[in-house]
Amino acid sequence: AIEANDFAAIGAVQLSALTTAQMPFLSGEQVAGLTTAQVAVLATQQIASLTGDQVAAIEVTDLRVMSNAQIGAFTVDQIPSMTGDQVAALSTQQVAALSDAQAAALTPEQIQVMSEEQLAVL
Repeated sequence: AIEANDFAAIGAVQLSALTTAQMPFLSGEQVAGLTTAQVAVLATQQIASLTGDQVAAIEVTDLRVMSNAQIGAFTVDQIPSMTGDQVAALSTQQVAALSDAQAAALTPEQIQVMSEEQLAVL
């Protein structure tokens, strides 16, 4: 297996070649080891294929650079896996990009950590 710190050396082209069937086999450590540039090039289909543990492993700084389309790719099953720190780090634009179904999937604990600005656009 590729170590988490070595996974950061994988190029965007190589990362984009990972199929949705392969994505769930990445470890949480490998997902946490993705660089900001790598996260920025993840396809929406790749994001939608992540497991809950993988979603929770995404670094807050990486989550902040995700596009609205990438945020919109999280499934309603993945949303509850986001940590409080991840939810609190979402920009108001990212929160506004959540679908009604995604917003409904937020847990009470996640809602509790949201800022007034985030709640206003939810």
